[in-house]
Amino acid sequence: MEEKQAASVSGRVDSELHPVLLLRELARNFWAVVLAAIIFASCGYTLKEMVYQPVYQTRTTLVVMQGGTSSVYSNRSAANTLATNLSKLFNGDMIRRTIADELNVKQFDGQISASTISETNLVEVTVRAHSPRMAFRILQIAMEHYDDLGSRSLGNISITVLRPASVP
Repeated sequence: MEEKQAASVSGRVDSELHPVLLLRELARNFWAVVLAAIIFASCGYTLKEMVYQPVYQTRTTLVVMQGGTSSVYSNRSAANTLATNLSKLFNGDMIRRTIADELNVKQFDGQISASTISETNLVEVTVRAHSPRMAFRILQIAMEHYDDLGSRSLGNISITVLRPASVP
């Protein structure tokens, strides 16, 4: 019985991993380690290129005033109405076709949104696109053509640009 215990103890000692032996095996198979690192790096790079698409964003801030009044409440109410209507207007077919025509493309991949800055009469219009120049141009064209399309639907609201758009 003691022989079995001695054999099992010696079996465990032989199967232990010695750091020196491990380093020697790694040095002997260094080419495999380098090859594995190159494979993992190239797979990571390929995956990043396939999946990641940068999105650039630009924005402009507008001051909204209800024509003929200086009431803060009516200006905030007008800003809320304007933000809702601008989002609908900028994502409508008519303005998107106009922007696409100006950009000389069939359609563009940008997203346009408008939101009210909390408790103010300020509206922030934001454009997201896959290139910084495209985001800037989309916002620039949308604001140029807003007067043509939006003034009819929004009535007696005056808009002043507080912070113009910049190239992201």
